[in-house]
Amino acid sequence: MMLTIQPMTPDCARTLLAWRYPPPYDLYNHTVAAADLDEEIAFFCDPEHHYYALQTEDGHCVGFACAGEEARVPGGDYSLVALDVGLGLAPEWTGRGLGAALLQSVLHFLAGGYPAPRDRVTIAAFNRRAQRAAERCGFAPAGRFSAAGGMEYLVYIRERSEEGA
Repeated sequence: MMLTIQPMTPDCARTLLAWRYPPPYDLYNHTVAAADLDEEIAFFCDPEHHYYALQTEDGHCVGFACAGEEARVPGGDYSLVALDVGLGLAPEWTGRGLGAALLQSVLHFLAGGYPAPRDRVTIAAFNRRAQRAAERCGFAPAGRFSAAGGMEYLVYIRERSEEGA
């Protein structure tokens, strides 16, 4: 199945805000009051926030990516120069072994527009699926921290090749 990566669309933002994951992945559920929905959609679609939609050929939103500050978790040390990348998949697309290929596609897409010597992802410590996907893309563990509320996160780094991706 062919996927496209493009700037976030209002339809995809609305879709991803409604995704509901089972525990322990419910950490990724968005909780938005109906009165704030339009504002939240506008946030995701604002180019300043660097969110991208992953869509099927027929326009179905199956994931999203983010770059820069939006991919960081408060409490982590992000002083090393790197492109921070985040990736989210629709609940029905998780656990199917697609994460590494999708992450690699996102990294390739972002590489040209975000020059940096390395890429970085921050992953919840319990999320072994995402960790394995990052490791298959050449990321290595580089740190660990506790965020507010005590959730543990792992930071992974991947040096960029001479080709830039």
